[in-house]
Amino acid sequence: MSYHTELELPVRVEYEHQPPEPMERHYPGCDETVTLLSAWLGEVEVTGYLSPMQIANLEQDILEHEQGMAADYEEGRADYEYERRRDDESDYRN
Repeated sequence: MSYHTELELPVRVEYEHQPPEPMERHYPGCDETVTLLSAWLGEVEVTGYLSPMQIANLEQDILEHEQGMAADYEEGRADYEYERRRDDESDYRN
C-alpha cells in the first residue's frame, strides 16, 4: 500500500532579491525577482529534493512577502510624514 499527501512544514530559505529598477535612457531596467539559494527543514538542507515547481512556488511566496514588506514600509513612512507635518503645523499655531 502507498499513500500520497502534501505536508505543510516550516521551511527556512535563503534567497537573493533583486528590486525593480526603472528604465532609463541607456538602461532597460529590470523586473523584481527572487532567486532561491537554499531551503532548510530544521538542520537539513532540502534544496536538492525540491522539484522545479516547488522552487517556483517558494520563489513566488518570497516575492509576495517582499512586496508586502515594501508596501508596509511605504505605508508606515507615509503615516510618519503625515504625523510629523501635523505636529509641525500645531507647533507653528501655538
